[in-house]
Amino acid sequence: MAGAFGIILLSCWGIMALLGVPLIYQLLALCTLLVWPTLMFSYLHDRMHIEDFWMTKVPLLKSWFLKAKAA
Repeated sequence: MAGAFGIILLSCWGIMALLGVPLIYQLLALCTLLVWPTLMFSYLHDRMHIEDFWMTKVPLLKSWFLKAKAA
């Protein structure tokens, strides 16, 4: 699994380099590709199994979180 992710990450970096995307934007995109999955699939997934998680107390997030938890 980690090997496939590495190949995808390197492919994205290569495509951006070929398209002439400035290095700062390449780094921003690649950092996002590393942080977003970690946040969504590790942190939030684990928290869906915790009762009374802080997101259920924030009105703006409560509806989204409870719908995601129910799915």
